[in-house]
Amino acid sequence: MEYLLTNIHRIDSKGEGKGILGVSSDNLITYNSKKTKKPVSFNVGGDYYAYPGFINSHDHLLGNYFPRVGNGPYLNWLPWDNDLKSAKIYQERAKLTNYEIYFIACLRNLISGVTWISDHIPHVVNEKFIPHLPINIISRYTLAHEVSSYDLKWGDPKKEHEIAKKEKIPFITHIEEGFDEEAKKGVDYLKEYQALDEYTVMVHGIALSEEDLKDIGIAKAHLVWCPTSNTFMFSKTADVKNWLKNKINVCLGTDSPMSGGLNLLEEIRFARSVYEKMYGEKLDERLIFQMITSNPAKAFKIPAGDLSENSPANFVITRKITDNPYTNLAYLTLSDIALVVVNGKPLYGDMKFAPLLKELKIQHWKIEVENEEKFLAIRGSLKILKKLKTLLGYPKYLPFLPINLD
Repeated sequence: MEYLLTNIHRIDSKGEGKGILGVSSDNLITYNSKKTKKPVSFNVGGDYYAYPGFINSHDHLLGNYFPRVGNGPYLNWLPWDNDLKSAKIYQERAKLTNYEIYFIACLRNLISGVTWISDHIPHVVNEKFIPHLPINIISRYTLAHEVSSYDLKWGDPKKEHEIAKKEKIPFITHIEEGFDEEAKKGVDYLKEYQALDEYTVMVHGIALSEEDLKDIGIAKAHLVWCPTSNTFMFSKTADVKNWLKNKINVCLGTDSPMSGGLNLLEEIRFARSVYEKMYGEKLDERLIFQMITSNPAKAFKIPAGDLSENSPANFVITRKITDNPYTNLAYLTLSDIALVVVNGKPLYGDMKFAPLLKELKIQHWKIEVENEEKFLAIRGSLKILKKLKTLLGYPKYLPFLPINLD
């Protein structure tokens, strides 16, 4: 599969420019005009921006259901987890197979421009699904649920970090997700285990101290911010301004919709809002862009976050709402996602791109999202979406997946 998207305004970690975005197989290419055989070409036009595919740095794909569960604020994550597992909605979710939930979770992310996801779950759970899912799920990582005596025992932090360091892959863990005395010792435990370094990716960190942040910065470890989930569970979020002050590599994640945001676009808006409320100043839009592209690419050590030649062809084209492409991100809604390309294949977007799909012989189906006609080019999607209409004897509405099939 080879095609060109012309007249395009592209933005990545190296800056912005206008021209052509070429795709050959599953990689980005520079177009060679001397080629005798001309590839399929599509004129995008000046009303759009092309960004690297967005990266959701924290999700629990098996937890993609709704409504949210909880009666916070909580002291730490454990009583929330107990409330979740005793809730009727938890039993209702079990009527779907794990694969169906994973598929729904991928659609939720895809329609918001996400092409890579960090799924916080042990390999034994997700490894059977990852090869069959429509978007990229980070598969090379080691994991501990959290660093405390009451974590879910998904992996021993010391051993998991040793493996990560040896294989040069991320070691991912929740950290200090609570305010009890043990939760607040999370970074101390990591230092004791010699598990705080450039391979360490920590999520939440709502109780991190000044000393913790200095240690994290010196170690060149990474932090993932989930402001919606934090606020829902604890009525506060992390001191992210201090994270940035300590030159920590900060990423943005939604968490699952049973505690977190509906999608990454909503998370961006909430992050801006809560930052301004906390500090009385605006969060730099370029920083937000980096939090969903180049920063997580660095943290998770994945080939993502830019639009350079020979990079994997994972990108998103959005409508141009403002003249500043970074500010533009804060105003995007689901209807503004014009095209999502994963590993070279257009999977979702506006019907404007139907002629391109026809030229490339890509089978697709018409759907409607937020009153906008869209296409979806993922086989099996409609079957699972239709099941949601009959699962409970009445149509189940998931607000993070506002897809109309009629």
